[in-house]
Amino acid sequence: MGTNNAFPPTQLHDGGDSWSYTDRFAGRSKADRLALIGDRDFRAQNVFAVAAHTLALFERHLGRPIPWNRGYPQLFLVPQARIEGNAFYSREHNAVLFGWLPPTGDQLPLYTALSFDIVAHEVTHAILDGLRPRYTEPGPPDQLAFHEALADLVALFSVFALPGVAEHLLDPKATGRYRFASHAAGATEQEIVALRAEQLKDSPLASLAEQLGSRQARPGAHEHHGGLPVDGPYPALRTSVKLPATAAWKRDRAFDKPHRRAEVLVAGFMQTFVTMWAGRLQPLATSRGGMDVTRVAEEGVKSAEHLLGMLLRALDYLPPVDLEFADVIDSVITAANG
Repeated sequence: MGTNNAFPPTQLHDGGDSWSYTDRFAGRSKADRLALIGDRDFRAQNVFAVAAHTLALFERHLGRPIPWNRGYPQLFLVPQARIEGNAFYSREHNAVLFGWLPPTGDQLPLYTALSFDIVAHEVTHAILDGLRPRYTEPGPPDQLAFHEALADLVALFSVFALPGVAEHLLDPKATGRYRFASHAAGATEQEIVALRAEQLKDSPLASLAEQLGSRQARPGAHEHHGGLPVDGPYPALRTSVKLPATAAWKRDRAFDKPHRRAEVLVAGFMQTFVTMWAGRLQPLATSRGGMDVTRVAEEGVKSAEHLLGMLLRALDYLPPVDLEFADVIDSVITAANG
């Protein structure tokens, strides 16, 4: 609360046995979940769980432990660091610091520590800083933008690994079906895939940090991440997947900024992803009620895992300095064929 004093570390294990753990937050009802927002222990557990999940993805695909830039054996996570709609990785403190916004009017308090996307994004910054420490030094504009792009892509793709999340977001009313818009009679397979890919772009699974996006207009809200304006039922911090696939961004000075420039690379991967996902749905049976949402979600999970694995393995093929987006694409292709 602005006292500049740290809370004691949260103890998530039982009693004095640091090797035993019982999740005391499991099985809460929807009503109970609202109370969890104000629970400091729950916020700490959420940050740790998402950070550990993100670190495990990198270590699994790279096949080795990840070093932190400062050489410490651990990364510090501070779930309630300051009053602001922001979160950031600090090399100086070897920590990820999460901000929060107090309640206003009918708005609940907002804790960036409760956003899967933000935690995964910031922890990815810390991981990349350990793997490629010179990417934050002066260099081509693509170099710093890659930091932001990788963080966004890890956040977007890794959420598919959480059991049941993709299915729930595709079918929040639990109807068991997912409906695509009807297509013209005689449409080719390519046209059908393109139409379905466009619809998948509107899914919350293709957007980043809806929690923070809904408070974007609030003074003092998240300025660190920037982002394109978002329309539709899922206000989000960024929906890079909708960036037009043209070269117009090269003439727009706004894309000189790392966060905005990163959206070019994110858009390329995300547009590839929704097209891949839509293509894998072609063999599935359809009816008036739509497709089986479980199968639709499964194909999304497979597509996300495929692209995320290629991207993470590509890190070993990137140059240590003077990185450009073309190097990223070359490295992904090399990793996929290796």
